[in-house]
Amino acid sequence: MRLLPALATAVLAFSLAPAAFAQSSVNSNNWMSSLGSSDGELSSGLSQGLSSGSMSSNGSSLAETHQDFSRDYGSSLAAVDATFGILGLFGSNANILTDMWKSEQDIYPFAIDEAITTASLISRTPTAEANRERWVVSSPSMGRNIGVDVVVGTGGPVVYFLEGIDSPETSNWIKNGHLQPVFSDTDATVVIPAQGAGSMWQDWDIDDPKLGRHKWETFVTEELASVIEDEVTHNGKRGLIGLSMGASGAVMMANNNLGFFDGVAGISGCYSTTDTIGRGTVNLTVGNLGGDPNNMWSTPESWERNDV
Repeated sequence: MRLLPALATAVLAFSLAPAAFAQSSVNSNNWMSSLGSSDGELSSGLSQGLSSGSMSSNGSSLAETHQDFSRDYGSSLAAVDATFGILGLFGSNANILTDMWKSEQDIYPFAIDEAITTASLISRTPTAEANRERWVVSSPSMGRNIGVDVVVGTGGPVVYFLEGIDSPETSNWIKNGHLQPVFSDTDATVVIPAQGAGSMWQDWDIDDPKLGRHKWETFVTEELASVIEDEVTHNGKRGLIGLSMGASGAVMMANNNLGFFDGVAGISGCYSTTDTIGRGTVNLTVGNLGGDPNNMWSTPESWERNDV
């Protein structure tokens, strides 16, 4: 869930201002009630977890800076617009900021095994933490086995969580987001796919030399969901939530698969792909990990399809 530095101080907030928290509680309660979670516990827990600053950066001063900027839409818009105005001045060298922030991971690209033809559960391993398991699920669409964190519930909705830009092997939702305490008294099963760094959680049109093959929309909706929902007890409802890059990916994925998810939520996402700021944000997100966004969306129609 690591943020791009300049944009973080300009527009993104992890701790919610009081008024924003009050509204988020209403929105969250409405969203989670649509998933049939028992007594609204899941929604109130999620809202409380956000309001407590549990997903804010270490040190209150930075979190407070996020709050101050995000309270004022005008200043946020001006700050982001100025950032991309500066980028425009560089012309063909506009990738200079991406290069400054580039944080490539050596694990990418993963090897592709074309012999994988069926989505199936490869392994299901308990961890030292209550109810959390580490699953490995085979993905024909990506030609590899995918690690997934699963917090097993007791018959409520299945809620899929998408990571921010770095998407480590063990989710930041677990390491830094206090997900397990928030969900400990709910009946929901939480599912978090791993290692989709810089992918926007999309089906890429073309395999990327740096990031490899990404077919996350197909994996989540056609492969992972069927495996998870065959293995756990649930109420037939699905939710999808993401943070930062994952927020954009979640809303795009839900929009492209109407009716598959019963609720979708995004925290600090950028939901445009075609205006200057939206396209620039996508370029920075994918480029930060060394990928080419034109391999993700290779035609103008691909960019427009995902403008939500």
